Amino acid sequence: MIAVDDHSQDHSFDTLADYEKFFPNFLIARRKQNSGGASVPRNNGIKLATGKWLLFLDSDDYLTEHALSDAMAIAEYGDKIWFVCLMRVI
Repeated sequence: MIAVDDHSQDHSFDTLADYEKFFPNFLIARRKQNSGGASVPRNNGIKLATGKWLLFLDSDDYLTEHALSDAMAIAEYGDKIWFVCLMRVI
């Protein structure tokens, strides 16, 4: 898992650093200055990624209990699938 802190001022970096101590596959990248949007930190995270699939999760997103397993079931269904979008309508 890669988390990119966009130089937030809410101490989220410290919280992420606590998680990093307990999860060996957790990588934190901290930007030196706030980018003002989501694209730059996402692109920073993409450059660090080495896996086959990416999941973007923002502070206002919510993952349901089976979101990742549902997404992977769709993604692995066929060779021509390159994008999966899961949405929960409330």
